[in-house]
Amino acid sequence: MTSSPAPESPKGSNKLWLWITLGGCGGMLLLGGLLIAGIVGGAVWYVFNELNFSLSPQTAEDLAQNMMDYEMPGDARGLVSSADFLGAEIAVVQSLEPDDTTTLMLGKVPPAAQDQWGTRPEDFLQIFEEEEVLAVIAINVESTVTESRSLCGETATVRVSEGTEAVTDKPASVYEAIVTKEGFMYMVSLTATGPNHKTAADQVFSSLDCK
Repeated sequence: MTSSPAPESPKGSNKLWLWITLGGCGGMLLLGGLLIAGIVGGAVWYVFNELNFSLSPQTAEDLAQNMMDYEMPGDARGLVSSADFLGAEIAVVQSLEPDDTTTLMLGKVPPAAQDQWGTRPEDFLQIFEEEEVLAVIAINVESTVTESRSLCGETATVRVSEGTEAVTDKPASVYEAIVTKEGFMYMVSLTATGPNHKTAADQVFSSLDCK
């Protein structure tokens, strides 16, 4: 007696389970993506809302110009700013030339907020580095020296670093300084990358004058 062949599973049923499986996986991936987007979006909202950050170019330019006079190569465009970041005003402006990029970060700290900022360049730079929204350009530092330079009519200790821009590998100069004038502490972080980085950095730093 011959046995009857086992019944074949309907092809339509296999396809149905395939689409159910894919749909379930796709739904989980979508849900995971939404959760990640929600977490990232929440973190961004917290940074910009709680620390009063603005991505308005005009706001950044206005705030920077209210802190210091400066001359940038080409046209400068505001990037990010905060009128109350740990009690200080912070603004970042940037100038893009065909081969060079100059980024100027300025800060102004009133007497009431100076205790939490410290009085050395490395003090406020550490705070800047901890806030990724302010890290608009990354530099691989190869050497650093300390110089005395004139800033806002005062003698300031300036930390001068040489290296390369992390993404493009262009040569770079970084000038970092703090100066106190009329009770306010002014902070400068100036980065220039490209063939003319040293000249650009010197010219911009020399043009700075506190308000």
